[in-house]
Amino acid sequence: MTADELLSLIRALPDARRLPADPPLEAAAVVAGIEVAATGPAVDRSLRRTWRERRGSGATPLLLLTDDSSRPGSVRALGLVEATAPIRSVEAGALYEAIRRLASRPRLEAVRELAAELDRLDQEGIPGLKLRQLLTLHTLDVRFRRDAARWQRAKEATKGVRRGADWRTALTALGYDVERRRQRGYLARFDGRPIVVVHPKADPAEFARLDQEGRPPEGVLLNDCHADGAPYGILAHGTRLRLLDADTTRGPAVAQYLDLDTDALQDDDRPFLALLGPEFLAEAQFAALREEARAFGVTLRRRLDNTIRQTVLPVLGRALGRWARSERLDLASDEVREELERAALTLVFRMLFLLYAESSG
Repeated sequence: MTADELLSLIRALPDARRLPADPPLEAAAVVAGIEVAATGPAVDRSLRRTWRERRGSGATPLLLLTDDSSRPGSVRALGLVEATAPIRSVEAGALYEAIRRLASRPRLEAVRELAAELDRLDQEGIPGLKLRQLLTLHTLDVRFRRDAARWQRAKEATKGVRRGADWRTALTALGYDVERRRQRGYLARFDGRPIVVVHPKADPAEFARLDQEGRPPEGVLLNDCHADGAPYGILAHGTRLRLLDADTTRGPAVAQYLDLDTDALQDDDRPFLALLGPEFLAEAQFAALREEARAFGVTLRRRLDNTIRQTVLPVLGRALGRWARSERLDLASDEVREELERAALTLVFRMLFLLYAESSG
């Protein structure tokens, strides 16, 4: 499906309204208070410029789409509220389903959920897998995936989890016994032990919506985990499972999660579902993986610190010293030496900023 074909489907929705579109735009429509527009092939800079020109000084959220030449059937998506947002590669059919589901929602709610869907479906990372401070993408996509023994066990553990399985089917296939709790939700046991409390939601937006008593869903879930003695909790909707660690000694649990979608995960990535299985959650392997991620991060920071101190700063210092001599500055002066030190540190921090910016796209 191309971006233009996707716009045709969106404009055909009962709640959508067509908008005029002048070049470089090819088509546009408003749905749920969000403008969705398609443009021809464009590099990142041109796409951002088109977004700014179309949005202007208006307040209407804008989702700008163009074909993704590197992934047939996918589109590159920019938006919704700022031109500096990441440009994401999203499978067109999945994006249409998300927009169709949100078509009749109030704008604020639709914007919030569509932003979450764009992040979840982004193919630049691992489609169907999203992290927020719980493990790291490097730990999973490099260290875990490239560990042949662990990856093979994960493949075996997830063989019975069919694509598109709902949360209960997936947990049962992974080896849990799922039972209903008295007050709300479900409890998944392994070998009779309580492992995961599950709170199903009627809508993914409820993952971040306060309940009628003004309580956040994560807080209610973790309270039930503590009541049942379960170390983990899951917010679930259909094929989506958001895992939270009930152990608050590792940091604020509500701000850390692992989101997996049995439908959006590609075939090569399906073994990641084993992270929700008993080997990891009941046998402490998940905690071990988190410790591995933490230890790797500490090592990486130390290595970076040593490189800056032992390699980068001495080279900069000598170069600035040569420049100072060519300018006939007094290198014996404390004031001059302090100024050169500040200049070296400023240059290092600016270069680090640029490298981090490049690495995050």
